Amino acid sequence: MKQLLVILFVVLVSAACSLPKSDLPPVSIYTIQVPASSVEPVTIPVHMVVGISYISPALDSNRIIVMPDANRYDYVANAGWPATTSVYVRDLMIRTFLDSHAFRSVSNTPLSGATNYSLNLQIQDFEAIYDLDKEAPRIRVRLVGIMTGLDGRQPIPESVVNAEAVREAADNTMAAIIKAFESAFQQVALEIQTAVLDDISRQLKASKNP
Repeated sequence: MKQLLVILFVVLVSAACSLPKSDLPPVSIYTIQVPASSVEPVTIPVHMVVGISYISPALDSNRIIVMPDANRYDYVANAGWPATTSVYVRDLMIRTFLDSHAFRSVSNTPLSGATNYSLNLQIQDFEAIYDLDKEAPRIRVRLVGIMTGLDGRQPIPESVVNAEAVREAADNTMAAIIKAFESAFQQVALEIQTAVLDDISRQLKASKNP
């Protein structure tokens, strides 16, 4: 029995010593802030479901994507978002709606017993672009939001909102690049938020006064 324990100990120590080691520096995780609410804090009695229906395959990772030229994608070394781009953008949009206090509730799943509206986002662009004549990149964020009702109690027309923003980074540092990402996203998020609120308010008012 003692011999078996000794053998097992030696095997475990040998396995531990043979584990692969990496000399790569740790990845720095960057975040951006959601925009300050620009709407009146009047709660609409609906539940908003935010999801992602499409993202370009080149963007769907947690890496910060750059385009060194028009036909090539790359990523910033040793830097990333807290989650994959699709999950992170969805979370940022949910937090944008939550901070507005405009809806009864907001999440990524329908709520039983509530009037549910769905906002499906398509992430068309979320990258830094390097032009040949400039050292610092420009940031492009482009989202398409498709909104519809989920309850099926009455037909709700589908509406589409396109929002795009481009920001020039002040320089080629990560701080400047992330600041430009933040500014571009905030503009896009507010445009989508305003369009969604206006559309739902109009639909609810129309349903009360057919």
